[in-house]
Amino acid sequence: MIWIAASVGIAFAIGGILKGATGAGAPLVAVPLLTLLLGPEYAITVMAVANLALNTVQAWACRRALLPARFSAVFFGTGMVGIVAGTWVLVALDDRMLSVVVACGALAYVALRLARPGLGLAMETAVRLAPVAGLAAGTLQGASGISAPITLSFLNGMQLPRAAFVATVAGFFGVTAIAQVPALWAAGLLSPDRGLAGLGAAAAILAFMPLGAFLGRRIPPVAFDRIILALLAIIAVRILVGG
Repeated sequence: MIWIAASVGIAFAIGGILKGATGAGAPLVAVPLLTLLLGPEYAITVMAVANLALNTVQAWACRRALLPARFSAVFFGTGMVGIVAGTWVLVALDDRMLSVVVACGALAYVALRLARPGLGLAMETAVRLAPVAGLAAGTLQGASGISAPITLSFLNGMQLPRAAFVATVAGFFGVTAIAQVPALWAAGLLSPDRGLAGLGAAAAILAFMPLGAFLGRRIPPVAFDRIILALLAIIAVRILVGG
């Protein structure tokens, strides 16, 4: 039990550092490792509660940088619809399949970050694509606890300023968590002890976010990205090979 607690603590610390440095990414580290140690349902429910707390704080702090309502309302709203569909998938699939979904989601994110597509999306194009991107990201979030392969690549493609990127990411994750937490409760997956674990996870991640901000100002972004991507790839492969 000690090594499990230590591993989870390390995952939360790394997740907090990543979120503090980049504005996103805590679930990318925490969910795969929690899936490996404690199963996908536990990982997803705990991090849903943590995400609600974390992103509410961050979205409120960055609220002035949010994108126009014509984009945000559609992107966030369809994400909430996707959460319901994804939660049904979470209930319907077995644990092994869910573990594979989480691992593949993490690997997809690694591949997308390494590819670094150079094509940008104009705002008008992004508004038209927002319903599709929001629905797909919400569904993936509900089913696997990780929507970054869709969410972050879509927003990166818009080539947003950092403040707008952080505000939109936090807003999307926060709004979808508002839908996800009740959906998990209704599905019988979110128990009081998992809720408390989620609040504890949020506190641990928040504690390390200032360190992430400090490091993010000093470590070359490319080097920092490679370290995190390598860690994610190792965890995902471990789930696929030995999960």
